[in-house]
Amino acid sequence: MVMNAALTSPIARLAFALVVAPCLPACGAATHAAAPGGAAAPQAEAPESDAPSDSEGDSPAGFERTMAVPRSTEPDPAAFTPPGGQPATTAVQAGDADHRHLAEARRMVDIEARLSIEVEDVRRAAAALRKLAERSGAQISSEDVSSEEGTSRAEITLRVPAEAARDVLTNIEALGVARSRHVNAKDIGKEFYDATIRLQNLEAVRKRYEEILAQAATIEEILRIEDELSRVRREIEQLKGVIRWMGDRAARATVYVSLFTEGTAPAPILKPQAKLYPGLRGSYLHDFRGERGNQGYLGAGLVIGAVPTIAFELQAFRAIGSDDGGVDGLFASIGSRFYSEFLGDGNRHYLNPYLGVRGGYARLLGQDEILLGGQLGLELLKREWYVLDVELRSYVLFGSEAAGGHLGIEPTLGASVAF
Repeated sequence: MVMNAALTSPIARLAFALVVAPCLPACGAATHAAAPGGAAAPQAEAPESDAPSDSEGDSPAGFERTMAVPRSTEPDPAAFTPPGGQPATTAVQAGDADHRHLAEARRMVDIEARLSIEVEDVRRAAAALRKLAERSGAQISSEDVSSEEGTSRAEITLRVPAEAARDVLTNIEALGVARSRHVNAKDIGKEFYDATIRLQNLEAVRKRYEEILAQAATIEEILRIEDELSRVRREIEQLKGVIRWMGDRAARATVYVSLFTEGTAPAPILKPQAKLYPGLRGSYLHDFRGERGNQGYLGAGLVIGAVPTIAFELQAFRAIGSDDGGVDGLFASIGSRFYSEFLGDGNRHYLNPYLGVRGGYARLLGQDEILLGGQLGLELLKREWYVLDVELRSYVLFGSEAAGGHLGIEPTLGASVAF
């Protein structure tokens, strides 16, 4: 009587919900352990759990098994008398709800299967798989079909009713030759059972808060109770989402199917191969002869490349300001290019820098000489069948007693094509 009188105040009810209620699980455990009349409360028997089958063994339908789930130590909120004076349920009624939750938990098995099937025609097999899914009540959640270089492949994901999983797997394997098969059944019964009991307890706590809120006398009391009530409601919605997700995973197996065919690759299309790289080059040569004076020449030449990086050139020069007819100089040389891997390795379409060396025969002003030098170049534009470049060449010319040794600087512009 004293307790009931004390709980008529809203403040006392709030204190009961926030301080006393968390201590009730221990009392609930005792209430749960003994039924009226001193008899022991019925306990849920936990049959032995079947050992999980091998991933290459039974199909998902063979994974239905019983599961021993421990009884919750949390009290059933309905077994206590709330502040409103509602009558408490009996331990036998709480035991019936426990048995119901256990029965649902035993069916909570999340099944995933992965099959790799070699077929003769991927598109035809994918169409047959879609018809199979329609007949069995399955749902196709994703589908990806591709084909390249004689190999076709389809990746299809199915959500199959758990009771039809065995037959669906058998029919999928009949589409071709099964190259790999992996089936995994994860028992989520304990997680489902724990979430269900926690949801039941939170629903009871929510109901107690709502009853206390209806009798709150001050704004401070109302705000404090509403904050706690909002938190409890959020946890309830989260738990409901988790329970729905686990229910869907247990109700439908997830089957990942890979269909593929290994055909003979088609004959490759032969690309034309260049045999030569002919081109033209224009240049200006400045000849430094020291005390004997300098001379400038305009030149034009023919380029014949055996490979893109090695080329033979034949150049003819005409001295600037010369009134005589004919050719004043002739170069016959061979050169090679070297690209830097740090600067594109010559594979870019624009602005490929390179270095090179060049050597050969030179005839200037009627004197036969040896030509040796280097070159610094830049490919302005480069495509599969043509190249446009600029170069700066530097030569040492020697071997003539009359001319002696002298230097030559030659900027050039060239263009080559693939033949």
